[in-house]
Amino acid sequence: SSSNYEQNNRENKPHLQTRHAFMVIERPADQWSILAGQTWDVVGPLNPGTLNYTVLWWAGNYGYRVPQVRFTKDIDVADDTTLQFQLAIARTIGTGLTGMAYEPGADEGFPTLQGRTALTFPGIGPDPITVGVSGHIGEEEYDYTVGASRKSKHLDSWSGCIDLTLPLDEKVKVTGEVHIGENLGRYCGGIGYTVTGSTPTPSDSDFREVSARGGWIAAALGPWDNMCYNVGYGISDVATNDVSAASAHRNSCIFGNGIYNFNEHAAVGLEVSWWETEYTNSGSSTRGKGDALVVMASWIYKTR
Repeated sequence: SSSNYEQNNRENKPHLQTRHAFMVIERPADQWSILAGQTWDVVGPLNPGTLNYTVLWWAGNYGYRVPQVRFTKDIDVADDTTLQFQLAIARTIGTGLTGMAYEPGADEGFPTLQGRTALTFPGIGPDPITVGVSGHIGEEEYDYTVGASRKSKHLDSWSGCIDLTLPLDEKVKVTGEVHIGENLGRYCGGIGYTVTGSTPTPSDSDFREVSARGGWIAAALGPWDNMCYNVGYGISDVATNDVSAASAHRNSCIFGNGIYNFNEHAAVGLEVSWWETEYTNSGSSTRGKGDALVVMASWIYKTR
């Protein structure tokens, strides 16, 4: 098996990283816009309020950043009710496997399609409720050699997701997502797995996409005076028959934090989280579970 974080699992990353770099052309009067550049995926658009940098990636949350061209259109369907459509043509970024070319996304020759439809309408609180349905579909080409012959294997990547933003009152907001799909490691889903296999032959039926599912729910509480709080839970797992024996197949995390805001720009936070990883059996040997208690502090500077 392989995971999308194997190649960059370093303690430090001293090189420059481009997280967001894009331009937007918009027509507010007609309620449409076109975005070009790198930013968040259209799929899985929400993130829980955890202080941990990985925001429950590989533990229920999915959706990362990718170069794309995105079209967005809003339609007013009633008073204070808006229907939004998004469609993106995104770069296909795959994960190479041992003995194969490392650019399966670029080798495929065409981009990935991502889309989302969301309805925003008044709720019981002061802010609106938003319900969204998103998904993507793409394909990767894995090139390999069997003897003197060059072979290619085309594998799919797809997902479907439902997201919810539910304000209950001025100081309580619930958010969450659930998703299913295959080959989601690049999207920080499927606990990092993409596809199985390393040196397949044309008859190797074990060379396939890894099926995955996951979800998370979180509540943002406050502010009360200068304090606000976040609690949440996420879980992600993959089909055990898609991964090798004695491999991790499920991650879960429960977290809670408190954040003290000195002013609109500076804050400090403390978070406690409990992580658990479950493993598949290996013959008569069972690896069982691994867990970790994580306590972390954060100093936060906000530009706006």
